[in-house]
Amino acid sequence: MKRLGIALMGVLMLFSACSKDDSSSGSNSGGGSSSNPLIGMWSQDAVEHSTNASRDEVYQFIDDNTVISYGRCWNTSAESYGLTKSPLPDHYGWYYFDINRKMYTYALVDNKVYVTEGVIMTLMGDELYIDGVTRPLHRF
Repeated sequence: MKRLGIALMGVLMLFSACSKDDSSSGSNSGGGSSSNPLIGMWSQDAVEHSTNASRDEVYQFIDDNTVISYGRCWNTSAESYGLTKSPLPDHYGWYYFDINRKMYTYALVDNKVYVTEGVIMTLMGDELYIDGVTRPLHRF
């Protein structure tokens, strides 16, 4: 299984290296090319709870090959499980646990997104589907 993970990472790095276009000026805030439809924050729609709301599967695509996974985020900064929540960048009032924040590389091939953590997503219009999950991610 470890060899498969290493092989997948090598393939992803090859795809991301081949997809670079040195001629693009990349004027968006994420630093990637302006033609990358993923740049920005994505999450599942908020789910209302009795005292707060949460968003599952929050991802921030930084540039053409870097993504940050925040896991679940909440619209409350209260401490829980003995951990303090940190503010989600550029989203006032939303918080995440530092322990859940992970940075990965990814490759966008046609409409498929391959993340080195092993997640595969499909971009369909304005929605991003994680393979095996029925609730899509939307821009957040």
